[in-house]
Amino acid sequence: MDRGVTLLQEEQLSGVFKWGYGFSIYQGVLVVWDEDWDKRILHVVDNIPPYDRDELVAIQESKAWISFLWQDSPPRDYYNHGVWEFNTPCGDIFQSIGSYTVSSLDGYIEQVG
Repeated sequence: MDRGVTLLQEEQLSGVFKWGYGFSIYQGVLVVWDEDWDKRILHVVDNIPPYDRDELVAIQESKAWISFLWQDSPPRDYYNHGVWEFNTPCGDIFQSIGSYTVSSLDGYIEQVG
């Protein structure tokens, strides 16, 4: 799937993610780290089905809360706040702060859930 190229500025993302702790690219998704660099977020990415992950631009976990940034619109299962249990070694449970979208046309970011 061709995602196109969307230019994002750090100041656009400051309302979505906490910056200053680093980031990584994992399975094609920008992982934005918080102060404790909790690698369980990688299990979250692993457990998102590939057809949904293709639309995921970035993700951050902070204190068991997750923020998602999706291309154009979130998949139905991620539209609203939710509680997810993932197949991690500890059976971790995460809650969503919300889903945000970034427009592929103009880079505009908005909260959708």
